[in-house]
Amino acid sequence: MLWALVGVFGFRADVTTKLLPMAAAVAAFWMVFFAYARLHVTPRRALAWLFAPREWLVFRTFRRATAARYAQIVGLRAPMFLVSLCAHYYAARAFGIHIPFGQMLTFLPVIFMVAALPVTVAHLGTTQAAWLLFFGAFAPAPRLLAFSLAAHLTFTATRALVGLIWLPVAYAELVPTVDAFRKPVGRPLSA
Repeated sequence: MLWALVGVFGFRADVTTKLLPMAAAVAAFWMVFFAYARLHVTPRRALAWLFAPREWLVFRTFRRATAARYAQIVGLRAPMFLVSLCAHYYAARAFGIHIPFGQMLTFLPVIFMVAALPVTVAHLGTTQAAWLLFFGAFAPAPRLLAFSLAAHLTFTATRALVGLIWLPVAYAELVPTVDAFRKPVGRPLSA
């Protein structure tokens, strides 16, 4: 969301001005959530936090995390997003699509947020629609659709390959060895 806001304020257009209320709503939601989770806000505990009990387990992680932990998460995610931004920028050029970097910075986080919506199978459909909506002025729809599908396939295949590489390590951590279940029953018989 922070990267999207940087793009929205750095790139002025009709589409970005329409996104400002949404960005403000998301920012307001997170400020209220932070006030609730970390600062224990009142006004009758904000109407008993809209009838939600404070001890719900889903909120426990957010309450326990420190501000430094939130900063660490942003610090870890920011370089990954910048690499992804540059990869999409140069990959689009390889497809003959010349999208200005400012617009890519503005709308790629929004596309990623749309892709995170649990409304489609494997993020197919909503992501492509977002690419066509935000970047339709820079290339014909078939070319943008081909690029979006190729990028999606590339990133999915890369994640799968990394998962395969780390599968033995994860398996060793999750499944205990047979030796751990063997316990000596008594003294071994001597001959």
